[in-house]
This record gives sequence, structure tokens and C-alpha cells, in this order.
Amino acid sequence: MAEIITLAAPLDPALTVFRISSLVFDWRNASVKIVLCDWDGSSFGSREVTVLYSGPTATTMMVALNKVNLSTQSLNQRVFARLLADGKIPTGTTGGTVD
Repeated sequence: MAEIITLAAPLDPALTVFRISSLVFDWRNASVKIVLCDWDGSSFGSREVTVLYSGPTATTMMVALNKVNLSTQSLNQRVFARLLADGKIPTGTTGGTVD
């Protein structure tokens, strides 16, 4: 099963499970774009949540993710943790296996 996040407070009554559909590092413009999409266990749905980081925050994030040891925690898990820590998405539980 893909790495997912199950939100404790759904964005819609029926939408609690999301997966990262895209992660864009834009070094030139110092921005990070993260798009989560609802996930039914086998395919993406149509509901998207887009989170943008810019400026020094984005640069710091990109540098940290570029240097991190991903053998201890996957990139997806680190992105989910950051989104939760920053309050960009409601609280939730991560799960699934690394693709």
C-alpha cells in the first residue's frame, strides 16, 4: 500500500485519506509546492490540497531534504510530518509502505 495520511478531521465528510501527488522544488524562485490528492487505496481522486512554501522557509526546507538520510524515514513521511507540524493540514496518522 502506498504511503498515505489519514486525517483525523476530514476536509470533506467522505475524504480523509490523502497521498502526495506532486512535490516541486523550485530553487530559482525559492519555492516548494506540495499537492496532496485524495486516495481510495488504488487510485487518486479529484480532490486536491495544495500547500506552498516560499522564500527562506522554502530554501531551508529544500536544503534539509536534500541532505537528509532517507533510509530512516521516507521523503513522503518527512513531508507529511512537516505539513502537520506547520498546521498546513489537520492532524492525522501516516501509514502505508514506501513505494
